[in-house]
Amino acid sequence: MEMDESSQQEGNVTELSRKEKKELLKKVEKIRRSIQSVLHISRLKSELLGGLVSFPFESRSEWKYYSRLQVSLANIAPGCLSCFVLINESKPKPVWFSVREPDWLLLFVRTQDNSGFASIFMAFPIHCIQVGQSKQDPRILQLTIRSTVCPHECCLPLPNHKDKWQLALFFDSSSEKNVSQSENDKRTRQEAFSALDFIQSNCKRARRRIMNEIARLLAPDDTDNRVVNGKS
Repeated sequence: MEMDESSQQEGNVTELSRKEKKELLKKVEKIRRSIQSVLHISRLKSELLGGLVSFPFESRSEWKYYSRLQVSLANIAPGCLSCFVLINESKPKPVWFSVREPDWLLLFVRTQDNSGFASIFMAFPIHCIQVGQSKQDPRILQLTIRSTVCPHECCLPLPNHKDKWQLALFFDSSSEKNVSQSENDKRTRQEAFSALDFIQSNCKRARRRIMNEIARLLAPDDTDNRVVNGKS
């Protein structure tokens, strides 16, 4: 009898958790639609009444970086980290992880014809990315990217999630002469942690900036205050 009651309680807790999760998703979707409405109204206001309204989001067509863009190595290469993009059923793609643009995840390759330039392999806004280390191998970073379209051909849909994609990066420094395998492994793990910290810290910073911008758009301006107070 006690076991039956315990099983029933566990079932109720599970069902309650599912209901809470469903309600939470509804609230998040409602907030998302409200933000879209606010941004749309703000844009209309700027067009009808004049003046410029700065928005915290950019359309993909306005992005500063995109795949196959040619960029000077001097701008993105200093301090870069060597890694591989792990692609299912394909050979890992060697790329460089840039740490020069805090608002972006930038993976690039060196161009063959011009040693002074790099070609962007993949670029995506940092605030849309979550990252964690693989439990099996700390040299592997598992990225989850939020996007309505596939961020890059090397990304795969995240199972049971809408508008989320996954990407795996494997950090492996080239062994140098007179450097032991243990020292090389230690350096590789440090580089993976540096990339992890770069994404996490800049993602938090970028999201705070976006939320502050949204709060500024939601706040009444001086004109609205004067109208409410009966002043001209």
